[in-house]
Amino acid sequence: MSVSPSTRRAALGAILAAPLTGGAVMALPSDSPQSTASTVDPHAAREAEARALYRHFRESEWGWAEPNFSPADLAASEAHVNVMEYAREASAMPPPTTLAGLAALALTAAFSEEQAMGARRDIAEDCLIALIHGVLNVAGVALPSDYRGLVYRVEEGDPCA
Repeated sequence: MSVSPSTRRAALGAILAAPLTGGAVMALPSDSPQSTASTVDPHAAREAEARALYRHFRESEWGWAEPNFSPADLAASEAHVNVMEYAREASAMPPPTTLAGLAALALTAAFSEEQAMGARRDIAEDCLIALIHGVLNVAGVALPSDYRGLVYRVEEGDPCA
């Protein structure tokens, strides 16, 4: 019996969502600093801010084509640092406990890693890319239409925007 890709996605989505619906929390060892995790997933509330930080970065990144330490260059660098700092904060939080929280974390990872991986990747990087895209697909969360991808590289001399 053949199973269509959409049926597989629906089944995977149901499997992933089942333990997460209703605010279920993954059991952690009692000595874990995260063992007091509540049913509220703080990651879920971070999606809008992650998108806003990324949008600001994309709007200001043209400044990297300006002379070093010019106001536009400094603004682009600050916007980039803000995206990276937001991702660092997310990675230090307890693990997501809902599908929405997991999707927000995957989105944050995608934004912070947009230009981090080169065309010559190893298997771990390929798996990370597949995982991020898989989580977003199952959660029904789309990347911005102007997202360039986890392996985007500006060619020598090309403007950023």
